[in-house]
Amino acid sequence: KKAPNMHTFLEMVDVRWGKQAHLTFLFFGICTNLIVTGMLLQGGAATVNALSGMDIVAGNFLIP
Repeated sequence: KKAPNMHTFLEMVDVRWGKQAHLTFLFFGICTNLIVTGMLLQGGAATVNALSGMDIVAGNFLIP
């Protein structure tokens, strides 16, 4: 209601707290995305390993 043209939480942070907070939240958001992506790849590789016996390292390279 208060910010109808906002699309992401980073736009809200920029308007409410300024550029420095925006960059801080951007950094932590990108770090979180990298961690979650890595966890999903590791989980997929472990699943492929359990189902087929493929090496986990090979699965990490072949899944993406």
